[in-house]
Amino acid sequence: MPSKTVKVAVSLPVDEYRQVEKARKQLNISRSAVITRALKCWMAASRDQDRVRAYVDGYLRDPETSAEVALFHALASESLATEAWEE
Repeated sequence: MPSKTVKVAVSLPVDEYRQVEKARKQLNISRSAVITRALKCWMAASRDQDRVRAYVDGYLRDPETSAEVALFHALASESLATEAWEE
């Protein structure tokens, strides 16, 4: 079942409108498809920023200890030492 849609009027600067029109004609897609894709990308980027911010905040609240860093380095070195390397 197709999703419901809503008509929305937007105003764009002339230069951006021309660029969008040129690109959408080359891609053979509708203006609605362009705007839908742009909004989905914008919302995904916003969610990604929120995730990165939460990740950084977590490290700022609870940074790794020197012992944890040393352990990670040791494990990485051990892992690389046992890796079969091609010349």
